[in-house]
Amino acid sequence: MLHVNRYQSATKILARQLVRLRQQIANLQSSRAHMRGISTHTQALAAHSSVAVGMKVATKAMAAMNKVGNGSCKANESDATVPEAICAQMDMTVR
Repeated sequence: MLHVNRYQSATKILARQLVRLRQQIANLQSSRAHMRGISTHTQALAAHSSVAVGMKVATKAMAAMNKVGNGSCKANESDATVPEAICAQMDMTVR
């Protein structure tokens, strides 16, 4: 009878450990999914920031084109009012 009680108590301990282990695995999987969500969100924010910078550069280029006039940089006219730096910047953004 003593051996039976010893085996039952050992079995109960192992069963409790198994339950705790399964809970820890479930928590780990939940944490992993949460980390993936954070990673995806961070990548989306980085992409949004990159697009915002691109839009800022495009806005500056459009403003420069409006200051210069209609199409004077595109025609590469040698006009004193068209700074070469603006034309060079616009050429870089088109490529």
